[in-house]
Amino acid sequence: MHISASSDKLSRAFFMTAIDLDSFKLSQKRKIANVTVNGEKINKSSMSLLVSKDTSAVVFFYSIPGKKDALKKYNLLVFDKNLKKINEQVYEFEYPNKKLNIRSGYLLNSNEMILLTADLSSLPVRDFTKKEIQYNYKIVHLIDGKVKHLADVKNDNKWLHNIEIQVTDDNIELIGFYAEKGKYDFHGTFFYSFSKAEKTEKKSVFTPFDDATIDSYFKDTQNSLKLGSVKKQQKNRELPKFVLVDVKKNSDGSHFLIAEQRYTISSNYSINFIYLKTLVVKLSPQGDIVWSKFIDKDNSKLNTWIYSGFIYEHINDTLYFLYNGNSNNLKNDGKKTFKSFSKLVKGESIILAKVDTSGNLERNLVVNSETLSGYRMRPGLSSLTDQGKILLFCQKPSNVKNQRFISFEFE
Repeated sequence: MHISASSDKLSRAFFMTAIDLDSFKLSQKRKIANVTVNGEKINKSSMSLLVSKDTSAVVFFYSIPGKKDALKKYNLLVFDKNLKKINEQVYEFEYPNKKLNIRSGYLLNSNEMILLTADLSSLPVRDFTKKEIQYNYKIVHLIDGKVKHLADVKNDNKWLHNIEIQVTDDNIELIGFYAEKGKYDFHGTFFYSFSKAEKTEKKSVFTPFDDATIDSYFKDTQNSLKLGSVKKQQKNRELPKFVLVDVKKNSDGSHFLIAEQRYTISSNYSINFIYLKTLVVKLSPQGDIVWSKFIDKDNSKLNTWIYSGFIYEHINDTLYFLYNGNSNNLKNDGKKTFKSFSKLVKGESIILAKVDTSGNLERNLVVNSETLSGYRMRPGLSSLTDQGKILLFCQKPSNVKNQRFISFEFE
């Protein structure tokens, strides 16, 4: 199933097209929604697409623009799994428009949603600041058109903007990374647990990375060359320029935190999109760090990001990553990371990295560029079809209209 959108000045229409993965035939495009926001320009509204925990509902969650001092409103437009409309609710928050910021959301079912909100009006703009860092986080419950406040979450004067919500039968959990000094760096992990039955905080803990994790990063001399000066991060014992990608829960209640080192450098009318290491951290069910693992790669690209990053799958408590890499990295001594798209060093390939629940890393060549006749994978347009199956979208950089799909199945 493919969802697309088209917009004019005052509205945005959403369409659904079914795709037969055996024949690659497309069904007739069907219009599923037309969104307007009280006569305001549609680009003033922020929109998210979410799927419920039980997969029974798909939701468009979007803001309704208003005056700065008016209370913030969001619309929850709910569809069943066949994308037929089943519900619609407007929610009004206690924050005015200029202060409300939604940081994370978790759709429980067609009628309930958990949100993490923040008031960022007093948050310092610069990192490495001496000013107080305050997010004013709140956990709220959306149900039947009402916004119910559940808890305030303290950030203890730490940078805490890489967070995901997880919901169990008993608890609401916030899981992510924090920094002491650098706004876009990682000092360790954050774990928060709220009891739904007792309606109270059970645990809130900041856990710094151990010396082995920090030292294993900074011993790679290439990092200094790619990032410029990292003296502040090294002094502060923080991993520079990482972002949280996702959190996956294992069968024993532990979690995998997936992050990637990414940022941009602008110079001489060009932008270099830097995509470097992948970081996987395992947390125990109680929120303690069990282990951390880096996956070395460098699929940075000048003036485009479409071939960078990775696509991943979580199967039987094991993570699988597919990315554009360099086959030379599979056989070197780990002291150098070869660039994926280097003109000087051949070896561009699609690489599979596997990380199991014990932290063991295994990397293998899937297919090289020569076998693909120059086609290159686009991770952002590749899709998970069923568990264990990924549809890889590939195209030739020299002619992006020259495209093909590769079906990849984990054994």
